[in-house]
Amino acid sequence: MKKECPAIGDDYQEAIERVPYDFGLNRRSFVQFLSTGLLIIANASPALAQRSDGRAGQRRAPNLGARIHLAKDGSITVLSGKVEGGQGARAELTLAAAEELRVPPASIELVMADTGLVPDDGITAGSRSTPSTVPAVRQAAATAREFLIEFAAKSWSLDRNALEVRDGKVTNSTTGKALGYADLASSDEASKGFAKAGPSEAGLTKVKDWKALGRPFPRPNGREIITGSHKYPSDIARPELLFGRILRPPSYGARLV
Repeated sequence: MKKECPAIGDDYQEAIERVPYDFGLNRRSFVQFLSTGLLIIANASPALAQRSDGRAGQRRAPNLGARIHLAKDGSITVLSGKVEGGQGARAELTLAAAEELRVPPASIELVMADTGLVPDDGITAGSRSTPSTVPAVRQAAATAREFLIEFAAKSWSLDRNALEVRDGKVTNSTTGKALGYADLASSDEASKGFAKAGPSEAGLTKVKDWKALGRPFPRPNGREIITGSHKYPSDIARPELLFGRILRPPSYGARLV
């Protein structure tokens, strides 16, 4: 049996013959089988698009200094290879670093997508910034926090387990002295450690103890996005940047002369 399709054309015909099929189990047999118990086991192979080769989105900075830079003036710079395309990556990565460093989010300077400075975090696509780069930033920040605690414990000859970072500083309850990230940056030993060591398995802050993550936070680049001054990848011009375009012939068989 064939059916004409006037919408496509009177000369087009589409076969609509019924295809016989048999599941080998009628409704009565299925109910009888179900009454005795049913065990369904499925072995689903991962979709090809979801497979990871261990590179894209799962990369780690070669060392701690490649992810976090501490300056002697107390400023903190966090580096990420992700791009801010309006999805809020700048805000969430800033909060992730602030949470583990125990500092206000406003004190974090986040550098993104500058391939001459930042670590290779893979491409920015498929919402990978949240499950991949946020944990990487948190782990690096937590490691830097542990560096500060160890630095203070060694400086004061105290048990590191008795120290903790609050508002970006470790305070000696006995003497009242405090050490912050600026002091850590001034230490040659700490600087060498940042250049060698990668993010460790330092304990991350539990969700119930979050002070920055999960809290309302204005986007750092919100004004730029609203006013149109935000620089997207297509707006970035590098020195001696060249542009290409497809030159199409004006007629069939034309030659470029």
